[in-house]
Amino acid sequence: MNTRQKKESELKTLLTGTRKETVEAVEYLYRVEKPKFFKQLCKLCTETAFDTIFSDALMVLMDKAAFIEQSPTGYLYRICYFRCIDIYRLNKKEEAVLLAKEELERLPMEENFSILASQSASLERSVQLLMKKLGAVDAEILRKRYFENQSPQEIAVDLDIRPQSAANKLHRSIKRLRKILEEEPKLKAIIEAEIYETI
Repeated sequence: MNTRQKKESELKTLLTGTRKETVEAVEYLYRVEKPKFFKQLCKLCTETAFDTIFSDALMVLMDKAAFIEQSPTGYLYRICYFRCIDIYRLNKKEEAVLLAKEELERLPMEENFSILASQSASLERSVQLLMKKLGAVDAEILRKRYFENQSPQEIAVDLDIRPQSAANKLHRSIKRLRKILEEEPKLKAIIEAEIYETI
């Protein structure tokens, strides 16, 4: 067992030990690991947002410390990473919505409605065609993941399958989606222009 593994083992023991030991472990994570995590994730969220993310992630770790098989710091980092990614995506979408509103406000009112109507109809037709080409199962999995923001674990519960199966199906659905978009350049252009820019 190397030094890092030994440290992780000690940390897990502290997290599942007495109240005093748990406090010691939490203080270590705040003092040593939190600054390292933020240094790696600072491009995804602000320091204030990261404080909340780290605290929430730490609560999850403390709750599940006795059951996790991986290292405590690795588990904690993964939670922080995915929550930072969610915040980053949300911020990007909000920025895109604000930019779109600003653009529309610059146009006369009647032009706004005609542009919105034509873009909406074009996008709706494109998405419907894409969903048909994907098939019901792939379309459902992608809808749950990217429109309802469900995790593979949540998708697994909804579809009554194992989490690994849900993750595999999601991977295959994304591959099929990419293949369809490569084979349909017009469809790809519409989707890229009207959806990808807002992600």
